[in-house]
Amino acid sequence: IFLRDHRWLIYTPPHVASKALGCACAEHGAIIHHEPCPDGSGGFDHHGVMVPNGFEHCQRAIVVRNPYDRAVGLWHHLVWWNSFSGFGCSDFAEYARWLRAGAHPHVDLSWLYLWTISRWLRGLKFHVALRYEFLEDDVRHWMGISLQLPRDSIALRRPWPAYYSSQETIDCVTEWSAEDFPLGCYEPGAMVAPSRRDALSPYL
Repeated sequence: IFLRDHRWLIYTPPHVASKALGCACAEHGAIIHHEPCPDGSGGFDHHGVMVPNGFEHCQRAIVVRNPYDRAVGLWHHLVWWNSFSGFGCSDFAEYARWLRAGAHPHVDLSWLYLWTISRWLRGLKFHVALRYEFLEDDVRHWMGISLQLPRDSIALRRPWPAYYSSQETIDCVTEWSAEDFPLGCYEPGAMVAPSRRDALSPYL
C-alpha cells in the first residue's frame, strides 16, 4: 500500500486485514501494488515486499498480528476457500500440525496458508510495525491519518483462544511462529485475546 502523499509504504502479509486496510487507505490517495507470488507458482498477489522505484526513501511499515489469532484466521480462510470447490477441510488442530511441519502431508498447500510473517518478509527492512489488533490507532499515530476500516467483510467466529483446546495445538503454533512473536511484542503461550476484534475478525 503506497501512500504517496504521506511518503509511507505499508506492507501487509496474508491475513492481517490487508484488503480492508487497502480500501481505507485508497480514500487517502493510496495505490496498491501487485507482484509475482513469492513461491514462484505464477500469478500476482497484493502481499508484496518490493520497494518501487522512487520510493526507496519512504518510511516502511508492516502489519503484524498475534500468531495464534492469525493461525485461526488462516484456517478459516482455507475452509472458506475449499468450500468453493466442494471440499471439506481438516479441523484446526490438524491444520496446526501442518503449520509446524511446514507442509500438508499429501497436498501442495499454498504458501499463503503456511508462511509466517517473518518468512514472508524475505529480508525487507522496515521502520515500524502496525498491530492488527489496534490498526486504526497505529495508523493514526504513525502516519497522522484517521481512517475507518470497512466492516462489510467481517466474519463472526469464536474468540481465537477457544480454538486452542490442547497443549499440542498451542505448541504447534508456538513453534511455527517463534520468530513472529517479537514483531508485535506478543507473548508466546499467552492465550488471552487483547481486543474485541478477535471475536469480530476481518476475513481477508
